Order: sequence, then structure tokens, then C-alpha cells
Amino acid sequence: MIWTRYREEGKQFFAGIGQHGLDKMVSPELLKELMDRDAFSGYEKAMAQRTAHDRSVFNRVSEAVIESCSVPFFQRQPVLRQLEQELRTQRGTAAEPVFASLLLRDVSRYMRLFAQERSGIELAYLALSASLGKHNHNNTMQNFLTGREYEIRLITDGVMCTYEGNIKPFYVPYR
Repeated sequence: MIWTRYREEGKQFFAGIGQHGLDKMVSPELLKELMDRDAFSGYEKAMAQRTAHDRSVFNRVSEAVIESCSVPFFQRQPVLRQLEQELRTQRGTAAEPVFASLLLRDVSRYMRLFAQERSGIELAYLALSASLGKHNHNNTMQNFLTGREYEIRLITDGVMCTYEGNIKPFYVPYR
């Protein structure tokens, strides 16, 4: 699963900070951004303690993200919102998990994109199946993104499908 791999890469990032230092693990642009926004001021702990704190936050949040993947996207949204809110409220505080926040900031957006893709593929499969068989045998399948049923309508010369995502309604002719 992609999020398990992402968690492992995050753990490698934290190990790399300890072994090689921050300046070797992030781009010069990111390092400058962190310094410009004074991300480390007010944080009296040594870099090793900061890294340990950030690592623990990253591990806990990434584990919650992975656990959320046991349900469709529309059911995991409350968990993702809660995790994002937790990271957002710590921004600018002495306990801000700077590195964890950087690593986790786009997880929800990417999960949504993956869910949109999956829903589009599922709908295309259902439409093609209905078109080839000239019947709508799976019209009760639930949309992974929204939780609503896919809308597949048989019309005179094909199948018309609507999708709540990044794809406009589309038509599949009978074979």
C-alpha cells in the first residue's frame, strides 16, 4: 500500500537527519524557507530532541492515516480532518512538529485524488460491463469517493454515466 511505503520513507528521512544532518536531507530552498519563517525559534530542545518529537508525531499520524485506509475515502474524511486540524493548531508553537507537518501536509489531498481515480475507474468498468451486456447488473455499487451509488442509465443506444469527481458524465455505446 502506498501509505505504508510513505511511512517507511518518512522514517528513513528522520533517520537521515540523525545521521547526516538537516542540511543534507532537505533542499536548500526548503531549508531557507524554514529559516525564513523562523520555524525553529523558540524551540529550546536540541535537534536530536526535535527530531525525536517530530518522529513520534509523524509515526502516530501516519499510523492513523494507514488505519483509515481500511474504509472508503468518504468514511475516512473525519479522521483526516482531525489529523490536519491537530497539525494546524500546533503551527507556530514551541511544540510544532515541523518535519512531520512537512511530510504529512498533502496526504489528504492525495488521498482524495486517488479516490477520484478509483471511482472513475470503477464507473468506467460498470459502464463498459453494462454496455457489453446491455444490462445494468451492478447499479447499486457504492462510489468510493462519495458513498453514493453510481448512476448508470441504460438508454436506447448505450449507457450514460454520471460521476461526482473530476470526470464529466460520459456515454458508452452498446457494442
